[in-house]
Amino acid sequence: MSYRAAINILGAHYPLIVEISRELIGAEYYAAAEHLLLRAWKERPDIAVAPELLAVVYSEEGNVEETERFCRIALALDDTRAVPHHLLAWALAEQGRWQEAAEARRGAIVHGESGYWQQWVSLAYLRHQAGDTAGVKAALDSALIRAHSSYALRQVDSLRAEFLSRPASGQSVR
Repeated sequence: MSYRAAINILGAHYPLIVEISRELIGAEYYAAAEHLLLRAWKERPDIAVAPELLAVVYSEEGNVEETERFCRIALALDDTRAVPHHLLAWALAEQGRWQEAAEARRGAIVHGESGYWQQWVSLAYLRHQAGDTAGVKAALDSALIRAHSSYALRQVDSLRAEFLSRPASGQSVR
């Protein structure tokens, strides 16, 4: 593999390893990306990028526990990045930890995802699962403000009717 040759020639250069790992993740070579990212993390445990990308790898594999673990590591190093908040929300929701998942989703929104109506809908869903009706309404209002297409408006209106007319089911979404 040409990536292996490049690393052998250039040595363990953190930015190179991270970039190669991104390419491997994109090509769905998760085991190879995991190997490189663990190496990068071992070399530079003070940088959040490798743990964040490890969380991506584990989320793609459906490994909830490792996703949560590496999101928390990445966030301890840099809590301003949206991706670990986003993936942590998913991992916590998969475990039925609705309130914590809503807090993590809020972190994704605060750190760069506030303009996306889908993030607000996801927050509304988590708040619905946690039994927070006022939170559901607030999140859906925020989604509605950001829903600019007729499709998005229909989705938000439909979810408003659904969430506010029935109790939570306890099911998770990614």
